[in-house]
Amino acid sequence: MDKTEFEEMDREELEKLLKKKKEKYQEVEEEKQFVLSQSGRHIPGTLRREYKIELQQIEARIDKIKEVLAKR
Repeated sequence: MDKTEFEEMDREELEKLLKKKKEKYQEVEEEKQFVLSQSGRHIPGTLRREYKIELQQIEARIDKIKEVLAKR
């Protein structure tokens, strides 16, 4: 979703979406910590980058939603 799609949503929808994105971020962060903390297992560097990219994408959406909410 881009910013214009968020602007078409009403405040309640945005707040629900923001909550869902924050929960998703937390889930991915917890998964990342669990997977990367597995001792004795080889963790490829690409997996670390994939987690980083996914978290950055979720964070960018959260920021866009917050920006739209701040304007209202």
